[in-house]
Amino acid sequence: MSKKRLILLGDSHCAGFGTEWPDLYKFIGPVPLEFNQHSWLRTIRQGQDNLPKLAQEFVHAMAPKIIGTPAEDEMTSIREKLSWGKLLADKIGVEYENISFDAISNKDLYRRIIKEPFWKGDPINMDLSNATVLVGITEPSNILTYEAPPRSQQLKNITLEQLALDIISIKNFIENRGGKMLYFHVDSYPTQLYNPATNPYYMEMIPYLVMQQSFTSKLTKAYQYRRFDGKHFDRGTQKMLADIMFKQLDHTDNLRIFTE
Repeated sequence: MSKKRLILLGDSHCAGFGTEWPDLYKFIGPVPLEFNQHSWLRTIRQGQDNLPKLAQEFVHAMAPKIIGTPAEDEMTSIREKLSWGKLLADKIGVEYENISFDAISNKDLYRRIIKEPFWKGDPINMDLSNATVLVGITEPSNILTYEAPPRSQQLKNITLEQLALDIISIKNFIENRGGKMLYFHVDSYPTQLYNPATNPYYMEMIPYLVMQQSFTSKLTKAYQYRRFDGKHFDRGTQKMLADIMFKQLDHTDNLRIFTE
């Protein structure tokens, strides 16, 4: 019997963004003082209003040094090794694959799982009988699509029903191929989603939900400040996130999925 697998699908928080910070200078040279970690922490503590401007300046200054260069591959490798998902899989003792993508929308989570080339074969006939796919549902405001080169942004009005159907579509795809699906909310989400009076799909969704509180909100305030680029968590916080998810899987009796 093949070994159990944990497959993580989500956005940049699931992809391990932030873990590359200590080694960033090795790939792109000295990081300007205005973008070092102390600057980000100071801005965060001063309030969220200044973060978008600083983040935009950071992307404008750093992206040309990273995208399409060997540095991009090196940073991806670090994220794969040090992300909370990999730490969680090691703690459980299962094989691990990560097909997360930066700024992905919930609609594109489904598109990614059926088209990701890592499947190495026809996704329609894939066998997920030994796999559990842990899905990090992103904020409804995430609108970047991984398919569009160059990526484009288009504001959309995401309805409660659309969000529920996106989650159910992912679940059905995985289960139809013999796999198991669990999900959680990475950041904020509409609380009406878990009110039977406002969500007709509530009963179909709730058995697969790992935690009703958003994942990142479970971090203590001290860890909330430990963010690379003002958003993504550092290596120490990745360990804390792995511990939070492990305890939550245990609390909801979902760890048994990996041992049965």
